Amino acid sequence: MGGRKAVEKSIQKSFGKAIPVIGAAIGGGMDWFTTQAAGKLAIEYYENSVSDWVAEVFGLCEEKGA
Repeated sequence: MGGRKAVEKSIQKSFGKAIPVIGAAIGGGMDWFTTQAAGKLAIEYYENSVSDWVAEVFGLCEEKGA
């Protein structure tokens, strides 16, 4: 029985050390995917709307200056 308990404790220690590493890998993967999604949305937003906004601002500036 003594050998079995030693093996069980060894396995418990291994799992105890592995769980934070596994959690970090999963958390890092989730962060990467969500950052990629947010980045794609930001790129799409700015590529499609900033030029309109700039044109509107310059249009207002031209109206006031004219």
